[in-house]
Amino acid sequence: MPRNHCLLDANAVVKRYHTEMGSDVINELFEKRKSRRALHMVNVSIPEVIQTFFRLWKDKKTDIDADKRDELKDIFINDIKECNILIHNVTDRNIRATDDMWKVSFEIPVPTFRDPKNRERKQKDPISTPDAIAIAVALEMKSSFGHAYLFTSDEHVKLVARKMGVKVVDPEKVKSLRF
Repeated sequence: MPRNHCLLDANAVVKRYHTEMGSDVINELFEKRKSRRALHMVNVSIPEVIQTFFRLWKDKKTDIDADKRDELKDIFINDIKECNILIHNVTDRNIRATDDMWKVSFEIPVPTFRDPKNRERKQKDPISTPDAIAIAVALEMKSSFGHAYLFTSDEHVKLVARKMGVKVVDPEKVKSLRF
């Protein structure tokens, strides 16, 4: 039985299929998953992963063509089918728990970013619905399993999750895993 349960948000999952900063850590998770780790994902994040494959295909800076995009999607779906990623369906408990995520999200100062079109600083919206649900699932996993981690690189999600008591791992900020 796995000792550590790792919930991956959509951006963390994409690092498995498209090489970018943090991919080595996510690949380490997949390589050692049968020993001490179970990989989890919330079902509402699945379309986000597929959308990212399409976004990469449309991005002129990547070398992903339509065939590669479809291959990435097939590999991802196969990982789900082979239970390399365990999928959590959203429950009424998770939905109710998002109230707490929204409260915390609105209390935390939201990062700003520079809008390339009009060069002004804009405020990023609070966490997304899939992110709020992911934090709720991570809390439920922590309660059920004890050792649960949320893998995300989103700064605001990390702040909210930590304030809610979730252990967070940013795959872009660690070189390897300690568990």
